Amino acid sequence: MKRSHAAAAFVGVLCMSALPALTSALADSTGIGKGSPSADAPAAMDKSMPPPPMMAAELSGTGKVKFVAHNKSRFKCWWGGKLHTFEISRTTQFRRGTNPATVGDLKTGETVEVQYHGAGATMTADVVVISP
Repeated sequence: MKRSHAAAAFVGVLCMSALPALTSALADSTGIGKGSPSADAPAAMDKSMPPPPMMAAELSGTGKVKFVAHNKSRFKCWWGGKLHTFEISRTTQFRRGTNPATVGDLKTGETVEVQYHGAGATMTADVVVISP
């Protein structure tokens, strides 16, 4: 066997025999394989940081209908001292109490509870419950 081949074989055997001790030492010092973060890694549940924002927060309010568009694409509702405008989408659900209803049942002056998403000028009604 050539000298270079013998040296390579020796290094290979040495590395293979030292591998379990090396991985054990790494696991002890870094927490690898222990299910806990290392000292350098940020904590998974850091209580000082605020939670991530919700993607589509659902909001709700109860008030009186002040306006319904002729084409039934939107309506305005008064509550909390403010007039709120809601878009009506194809997925908006309507109920009168616990019974099914349609956008055609929505009339000016009725009390409604609106579950919606969005903010500012673009709020979309998800569920509109008309008081019976």
